[in-house]
Amino acid sequence: MQYNWHPNKVAFLDFETQSSCELTTVHKYATHPSTRALCLCVKVDGAMHRFGPYLTPGDKERLAAIASDNVLVAHNAPFDSAIWEITEQLPNVSWFDTLPCSRAAGFPGQLDKVGTLLTGAGKDKNGKRLIDLLCIIRNGRIPAIGPAHTLLLDYCARDVELLEQVYNKVKDFGEPDVMSVDYAINQRGIPINRKMLERVMELYAENATKQHEEFTEVTEGVMPTSPKQVVAWMERIGFNVKHVNKAALREFMEDPESFFVGDGDFGEAFDVLQTALMARKEITGVGWGKAKAVTDALEHDDRIREQMVYYGAHLGRWTGRGFQIHNLPSIVSRDCDVRMMELTYNNIRNASKRTTESAKKHVSCADILNAMLRHLVQPGNILVADYGAVEARGTAWVANCTRMLETFADPTRSVYLDMGQQIYGRRLSKKNEPDEYTLVKALVLGSNYGMSGAKFAYTCKVRGESAALLTLSRYVET
Repeated sequence: MQYNWHPNKVAFLDFETQSSCELTTVHKYATHPSTRALCLCVKVDGAMHRFGPYLTPGDKERLAAIASDNVLVAHNAPFDSAIWEITEQLPNVSWFDTLPCSRAAGFPGQLDKVGTLLTGAGKDKNGKRLIDLLCIIRNGRIPAIGPAHTLLLDYCARDVELLEQVYNKVKDFGEPDVMSVDYAINQRGIPINRKMLERVMELYAENATKQHEEFTEVTEGVMPTSPKQVVAWMERIGFNVKHVNKAALREFMEDPESFFVGDGDFGEAFDVLQTALMARKEITGVGWGKAKAVTDALEHDDRIREQMVYYGAHLGRWTGRGFQIHNLPSIVSRDCDVRMMELTYNNIRNASKRTTESAKKHVSCADILNAMLRHLVQPGNILVADYGAVEARGTAWVANCTRMLETFADPTRSVYLDMGQQIYGRRLSKKNEPDEYTLVKALVLGSNYGMSGAKFAYTCKVRGESAALLTLSRYVET
C-alpha cells in the first residue's frame, strides 16, 4: 500500500467482506483463508459502480482499470487496501485515507459519527443487521445469495456517498508525512514473546480460579464479577456501600467503620470483607484483559499490528488500541524484579508475599502478573521517544506565559515542582513523593485544559489524596 495525499483524480470505494475470522486486526483478518470481498461499491466521475456478491475475474479487471487512473479513497484505507491487495490479489495502487484526516479536523473517527455531524444523517441503521446476517460466517455456513445481498449493496453505496462528502470536508487536514509513518509503524507491528504470553495467560487463569473459589466460599456463592451481587452481600454483612468501583472502595477503605450499620462485631465483619475484596481484586483487574488483547491480535509471525492511533487524542498525539502499550500497569515495587522470575504459580505467590511486606501495602498475585506484561514485548527494534511536558510547553507557548516559558528554558527547574511548592509549601521530591508529584502534574495539565475544581476533587479522591483534596480543588477554582 502507498499513500497519495495530494491526488488529482479520485475514486471513492468501500468493501463489505465475509469471514469466519473475528476482526481484531486488519492484517490478521485479511490474511485469514475464509476472508473474501462480499461486495464493493466504487464512485468515480460521479457514477456509482456496484460489484458483487463476490468478485469475478471481469470485476477485478474493471477495478484495476479504475485504479490505474485514480487514487482510491477509503475511510480506514488500511482495511480496504488489505482486502484489495492481500485478500483479492488486486494490483498495488495509491490510496487516500479520510480517517486520520477526520481526526485531525476535530471529527470523530467513525464514518457514521462524522456523517451525522456533517450531514445530519449517518450510516443506514439496518446495515448492522445485514452485516451480522451475511458477513460473519458461523459454523462454516455461507448464506445463499438472495435479496439481502442487494440490500447490502445499497448499504455499501450509501456509505460511498457519505465517504465523498467526508473527503471534501477533511481532505486538507492532517500531516501527510506523519500519517504515512503511522501506517508504516502499524504495519511493521510489535514483536511479542509468544511462549511467555501463553504462560502468563495460564497463570492468570490459574490465579483467577483459585481466587474465585476463595471469594465464593467467603461470600457463600456471590459472583465476584457482579457489582450488584457484591453490594447486596456487603449490605447483608452490615456495610452500607452503594458502589464497588475504584473511587467508592477507596473512600470506603479510608473510614470503613462509618459505613458499618450491622448488629454484629465490626472487626469480624471487616476481616471477612477484606478477605473477599482482596480475592475480588485478583479477578477483576485490567491485566488479564490486556493479555487477552495481545493473544487475540497475535499473528503467525509473533507480532501484533495496528496498535497505534494517529490523532487519537484531540491534542494531536497518538493513542493506543488493543494492548495499549503506552498504558501498561505500573511496576508494583522496585523491590520486585520479575525479569528473571521463572513463571510458576508458587513463584508468583511468593513474590506477592515478599513485595507486600517490603512495600507495606497489599500486592496481589495479579499485580505481579501485571508487572510482567511489559516484558512480553521483544525490544530488539523498538525506539522509544517522549516529548518532555509537551502539552504544558505547548500551552505556555500559545498563551505566551512568560513565567512558564522561563521555567521550561531552565533545565534545573520544573513547572510541576513549582506548583508543588505553591500547594504543599515545600519542594517535592519526584522520586520519594510520587503521589504528590502526580497530583500537582495533573493540576497543571488539568488547569491548562479546562478542568473544574469538582473534577479535580474527584481525581484526588480516586487517588486517595484526601488530605490535599480541599486545598487543591479550591486552587483549581481560583
